Amino acid sequence: MSAHTLRHCFSTHSLENGVDPVFISQMLGHKSIKTTLTYLHMTSKSLMGIKSPLDSDEFKL
Repeated sequence: MSAHTLRHCFSTHSLENGVDPVFISQMLGHKSIKTTLTYLHMTSKSLMGIKSPLDSDEFKL
């Protein structure tokens, strides 16, 4: 396991736990949020918390 892999895991798990990407960027020591975004991988766990706009009451029959 490399340091690069550990950074990816850390950033992904932090995102899944609700940590703001700006804070993740600061913890990783990045000057640009764009650099951090390359580390953040959306997983099924984090995607499960996203509500579809089609689930709102406006779209129910």
